[in-house]
Amino acid sequence: MRHWLIANTQAGNGSRGEGFWKPHLERAGITSLQVCDLAEEDWETALEAGDIVLVAGGDGTVNRVARACLEHDAILGVLPSGTANDFARNLGLPEDPDAL
Repeated sequence: MRHWLIANTQAGNGSRGEGFWKPHLERAGITSLQVCDLAEEDWETALEAGDIVLVAGGDGTVNRVARACLEHDAILGVLPSGTANDFARNLGLPEDPDAL
């Protein structure tokens, strides 16, 4: 099992990418991450069953990563990072990274 951070550098105003999320994830005990930008294509084929995929982006990013997780039987975690964050808001996810 690996932890992935898939970030969309184009989501929102671009401030909630790897540099933003990595320290929060480390404080939560997730210190070993495979980090990829959504635009990279090889991460989708590298996913394995049981991998935990944390996605930082908006609704479109979450949708794409969720499909890949379903195909590979990976576990999806949403890190709200988009402009409107409709998906995260509808799930009731807190916007405060440490609360998340």
